[in-house]
Amino acid sequence: MGVGGVEIAAGVTRLRRPSAQIHPDLAVLLTTSGSTGSPKLVRLSRSNIASNTAAIIRSLGLSASDRAILTLPLFYSYGMSVVLTHLSCGGSVVVTRSTLMEAAFWDAVRDYRPTFLNGVPATFEILRRLRFEQMDVPSIRSMTQAGGRMEATLIEEFGALMEHRDGGLFVMYGQTEASPRMTCLPPGWLSTKPGSVGPALQGGRLTITDLQTGGVLPVGSTGQVRYEGPNVMMGYATGEEDLAAGDVMGSGLDTGDIGYLDEDGCLFIAGRLKRIAKVNGERLSLDEIEGLVEADVACAMVAGGPDEVIVFCVPQAGKDLSVIRRRLSQLLRIPLRAIPFREIDAIPRTAAGKIDYGLIERMAIADESS
Repeated sequence: MGVGGVEIAAGVTRLRRPSAQIHPDLAVLLTTSGSTGSPKLVRLSRSNIASNTAAIIRSLGLSASDRAILTLPLFYSYGMSVVLTHLSCGGSVVVTRSTLMEAAFWDAVRDYRPTFLNGVPATFEILRRLRFEQMDVPSIRSMTQAGGRMEATLIEEFGALMEHRDGGLFVMYGQTEASPRMTCLPPGWLSTKPGSVGPALQGGRLTITDLQTGGVLPVGSTGQVRYEGPNVMMGYATGEEDLAAGDVMGSGLDTGDIGYLDEDGCLFIAGRLKRIAKVNGERLSLDEIEGLVEADVACAMVAGGPDEVIVFCVPQAGKDLSVIRRRLSQLLRIPLRAIPFREIDAIPRTAAGKIDYGLIERMAIADESS
């Protein structure tokens, strides 16, 4: 039996009412695992979702004339948010079972003329391979991107394309725990704030806190990203008894992300607090290292054995992995043996389009044991 009273027996799933009382404010339960953690349920209230929906509508300038086409699953908080924001402002949503890789999806785009296309970094990688800029789909004038760090070149490409269509690319940052979006970088700031995910949405507040003391750090200092706002979840649920609990967060969320704020309040994410490896006594951000390698080839990396970072790469014509590896060794000032490269066919991703670091860690362990 799991949270919510799901029983599985002899291949049959039966749903029953949970024995625990459900808190009257609780509206939605969504799963989250972060980048590497174990799955758990996020408890969201009606006011959490309503406040975030209203703030996103204001940031994107959505109106009744806007229409989105679904590219993300509804069990993913970002996908849920796309539906809620467009319907709440009087707009509409195109629902299709087809994927970006199928002709039927683009037939739906031409038939129903959506104005917004929303995606995670993997979505934009697919659009690049499909040569989206050459497609006859003029109704799509704006895009939003969230769900993880995206290559700078992709942001530049799609930002310029949407600007040419008198729209824009909105780079956003969020977590399921924040219902789910926390920041938005307006299209006009893409060139002046490269690498940023923008300032907090209206009604929210960002601070950077010291990793040891928890104290608030000054502008430009790197530490843990903390967000405060009415969209912060009620708390987590790991068992039925948690369904009866009220708000235990107090509108504050320690995101587990590392970053800094500039003088305009724009947030720059450096990586995950848990995505840290120690090599030769130095603490290295795996996300920052990934960003260095991604300029050349698609990659994902995890901590290996003692003093080791394993880099999984997708080979690309014209790119010499040995040269990239030597350059990385020199840049980080660590020996080559500390950064072994492994070739794979594709970077594994979760259903939400994020890099599946759990699977990559298991691949690393399998390599070590073979």
